[in-house]
Amino acid sequence: MMQRMKDADKNGDGFLTADELQGRGQRMLQVGDSNGDGKLSQEEIRTMMQRFMQNNGQRPGAGQRPGAGRGGRPGAGQDGAAPGGERPRRPPAQK
Repeated sequence: MMQRMKDADKNGDGFLTADELQGRGQRMLQVGDSNGDGKLSQEEIRTMMQRFMQNNGQRPGAGQRPGAGRGGRPGAGQDGAAPGGERPRRPPAQK
């Protein structure tokens, strides 16, 4: 992968810019440009690759349903419990 990145560096300055990246590379620039200078350094690319490998080759959050890891319910915590502890109860019916 690093070799492909070096090959994409058309001007040989050691950075990849939007002009040098095409297709998926544009997304890589958005995600990996940690200092916001509009280009990817070798260190930024390494960091991005390490994160990718830690996620078993998937982008962070890829393949998960919205709310996954929070019990699948809006407002639920990591353990799936409602905020504040107990699940809200319906008020008793009036007679």
